[in-house]
Amino acid sequence: MSRHNPTVLLLILFLLLCPVQGRSCSLAQHDWKPIWAASFPLGAPLVLTAELDRLRDENVFKHSTGILWILDRPESAILPFLFHERTNTQTAIPRLHFLPNPAPMLELARSFFKPKPVPLLLKTDQNLLRLALFLDRNSRGTCFQIVAIQEGRCRAILPASDLPFALEFRSQAWISIVFFAVPFPGSIISVSAFPIEGKPEVLWNDPSLVENLVAAGTLTKRSVISEQPKAEDIPPFPKDTK
Repeated sequence: MSRHNPTVLLLILFLLLCPVQGRSCSLAQHDWKPIWAASFPLGAPLVLTAELDRLRDENVFKHSTGILWILDRPESAILPFLFHERTNTQTAIPRLHFLPNPAPMLELARSFFKPKPVPLLLKTDQNLLRLALFLDRNSRGTCFQIVAIQEGRCRAILPASDLPFALEFRSQAWISIVFFAVPFPGSIISVSAFPIEGKPEVLWNDPSLVENLVAAGTLTKRSVISEQPKAEDIPPFPKDTK
């Protein structure tokens, strides 16, 4: 599947546009049951947050003149490019540039081999988008969660003769939307994503809606309130629905 799923594009656009509301977990106690799941191959990641967060932790950006993202089809990476441009001023991540139809990565690295600073070469592949819909058993069938997980492989090379660096790793990013009845404004309970500066983060939360649903007995009140979202708050991902 070479084109991005329209539903996922809407989710990511919501992520790009919604303001950060601070850390605040749902007051409800959920018991998630998977009811649908599907996987789709991607020509390029929808977002580069996981890859760039990992490389930032490796402290290589300060030795780089920019990131050269090696792509067979640059048009497939417009969305992550826009996301990066939006967040670039808020982080210490250098500018992102496309490098279409390049030579093999090692051959390309040799052409940049010189003392730092040099471009950081980035290549992503084995990209997969996994979607799942969950039903909250504690909500009388009215509360749902949709989760989109992006997985892939990332390879990075900093071809600096005085400080060479190479790394290959698996990456994962996700966005979760918990909603009441339908995923429309006014019915969204929370939106969370990972990674945001290396950790899960609540991007949107409607405590008034949750309080009203708990008071009405539609949702079950949580016995212990977490201080911040955790990766394990995302339900275990099921196999694809046949």
